[in-house]
Amino acid sequence: MKVYILATLLGTASAFAPSQNASPFATRGTALSESEVIAESDVVAEVETADDAPAVSTAPVIANGGVASLSLIKSKYANEVGAQAPLGYWDPLSILQMKNTEEESDAQFAWWREAEIKHGRISMLAVVGYIATYTGLRLPGMENVPYGLGAFDGSLYERGGLAETNLWITVTTVLFLECVVRDVTETGKHPGDYLNGFGEQRWDFRSDEVKKNQRAKELNNGRAAMMGILGLVVHENMGNVDDLLGFLK
Repeated sequence: MKVYILATLLGTASAFAPSQNASPFATRGTALSESEVIAESDVVAEVETADDAPAVSTAPVIANGGVASLSLIKSKYANEVGAQAPLGYWDPLSILQMKNTEEESDAQFAWWREAEIKHGRISMLAVVGYIATYTGLRLPGMENVPYGLGAFDGSLYERGGLAETNLWITVTTVLFLECVVRDVTETGKHPGDYLNGFGEQRWDFRSDEVKKNQRAKELNNGRAAMMGILGLVVHENMGNVDDLLGFLK
């Protein structure tokens, strides 16, 4: 049953993958018909042959207030980290096409990529924390705090107790990571680069191939962790986490 569900999900995802033969006239996810393309070409030809007509650029035209075609967008980001098998470049909602300039598309891509990396990093920590507490590891004073969603029960944290102190330390740490751990100096070389000048000597000497490989690993582990923590929460609500993690006890 699980194999069938997985195959169904992969088939559904592949259905949203962009076509390899996407029309270069596609705008906002809608391609012009063949007759419309021919008609548009005739109009351009007539303008070019007129004696007093201004010069017409042969560059890709943004029609109807849209942006460059899906094929152009796809080729631009096809070699970015994360655009890999089996889906390659995958933008089923055509988000990058909704921007009117190349600069806006680049900014939108960088924003989504940074958000993906950040959520992936948080999810990796969440999965490790979930499994660690499931196996019985606890901070001092939090021995009675359960694993998973049960830890959000406020009645478990006695006022003035060590458990409440640890709770506020945790909240403070999260706020610190959210507000401080970012590209404060604006020296990041790619989305998610939060070195801010520290440790660059251990990173810059690596080859571009190694850097891309390491970034791809982090991105893929983050994607897996996002699905992982979501799956753990779902199974906890279903009441069968022990069936998945019971071997760890």
